[in-house]
This record gives sequence, structure tokens and C-alpha cells, in this order.
Amino acid sequence: MLIKRFAKHWLMVCVFLWACVAAGAVIEKPMSTERPSKTDSPYSVSPKRYQIETNVMGYTQDKDCLDVDCTRTKTYEVFGTNNLRIGLTDRTDIQFITDVYLNKSVESDTDGDDRMQGFGDTTVRLKYNLTGNHSADKMSFALLPSIKFATNRKNLSHSTIEYGLGLPFNFNLSHDWSIGGMSVVNWVNGEQGGYDLNYVNALVVSRPINQSLKWYLEYFTSVTEHSDDTWKNTIDFGLVYAVSPTFSLDASIYKGVTRAADDTKVFFGLAYLF
Repeated sequence: MLIKRFAKHWLMVCVFLWACVAAGAVIEKPMSTERPSKTDSPYSVSPKRYQIETNVMGYTQDKDCLDVDCTRTKTYEVFGTNNLRIGLTDRTDIQFITDVYLNKSVESDTDGDDRMQGFGDTTVRLKYNLTGNHSADKMSFALLPSIKFATNRKNLSHSTIEYGLGLPFNFNLSHDWSIGGMSVVNWVNGEQGGYDLNYVNALVVSRPINQSLKWYLEYFTSVTEHSDDTWKNTIDFGLVYAVSPTFSLDASIYKGVTRAADDTKVFFGLAYLF
């Protein structure tokens, strides 16, 4: 019933967005999104503009075995990882990121089954573009501090406020090739109490297929000190289709290449600039 209810609302959203597309909007610079790759963009939203980016549907699965004990985890997202971006100045935007609905099930050979569902955490980020705030610029850098509030329900996560500081960047090369990436330091909930440092790095290569469609390929790494999970590395691939200058659709798959990473994540979503 929940999926049907969201499908009905999603249909209404589609009708509204297509109406906006048909009306045609004039924008100051090309729309740039934080999705669908894990790598953040160095570009800010123009002042007095609003941008919504969301995972419409997503599915993640993982199987982790230690000796004879295997744990299987499945997570379903409905309008997960919603990012509302608001342009503040020519170089700054503020972002509010939430997970509207998560359904997570854990099956263990020794500990039995557990299911958690509900609202996820909320992250507030402030992006400041240091240089190159247009997608046509040869070189672009930004600072991206963040704070995550533990608004999750049903024990979907912990109850600790976490902090982060990121440095996303992008270089435009010849023949429409683009190389981007980011380095992030996060202060996350420590397994022994207090905070542990989490280090994130990513590189992404992208190129348009035609005027409306482009692809990307990304390598992502994440490691947390004092953690038994060691490296969480993935290879990610996706497509982005620009329906209009202010509306895009995307689909992606993340594949884990280390034991601690989730095995597979697939999702599709959208972005719209108001």
C-alpha cells in the first residue's frame, strides 16, 4: 500500500514537472547536480534559485559471511536522499538532505532476522565555490562543510551528531571529457565512544553521448579509523538524461569491490531547478 501511495504522489509530481518543462525556464548558468555519482559538484546553485534532487526508488543488497555465519542486508528507498539546495550568493548555496523512507531488513544465520523502517537522518551542508563556478570552466574547486543530525527512527542509525568537510573539484578536458573528484574528512560516531575520523576519496570520469545524454564512471573509497569494516570501495556507473535545462533524470548502479562495501546498489532519480 505504501508503494502504491508513493507511486500516486510520484505521478502527480511528474505531471507538475513536465508542466514546468513545457513552460520553459530561463536560467543564469547550466544546472549542476550532486547526483547521481557519489562525487559532489563544485558548482553552487544561483542565488534566489531552488533545486531539488532525489532518489525516487533505490535498492541495496549485501551479503557478508564470517566462517559459517552469513548476514544478508536489504534496503529499499522511496524518495531517499532528498537534497533541497537553495542559492544564497553567487558562490554559496545551502543544502538540506533527508531520507524520507527507508526499509532495511537484516537476516543472520545465528542472530535471526530484524527489520527497521522509517525516516532517516538529516544533513545540512553549506557549499562555497572557491573558483570556477560554471560547468564550462576549465578548473573548479569548492569547500563543503556539513553537519548530520540523528533524526532517524526505528534504530536505522545511531543517535550522534556528525560533522564533515569536503573539497570537490572538476577539470574539463578536450573533446568534452571531464574529470572530477573529492576528498572528505568526516567526524563520525566512534565504535569505542566519541568520534572517529572517516576519510573519503573519489574520482569520476564523464563524457556526453549527445546533447541530452551523458555517462559517468566513478571509483569511490571510504575508510574509518578504529573500524573493523576497513575499506568500503565501490565502482559506480550511471546515465544522466537532460529533459530540459532545468530537469534531468538519472539511473545508476554501485558495485562493491571490497568486503566491507555493499555488494550492489541500484536506483533512479531526478533533479529539478526552480
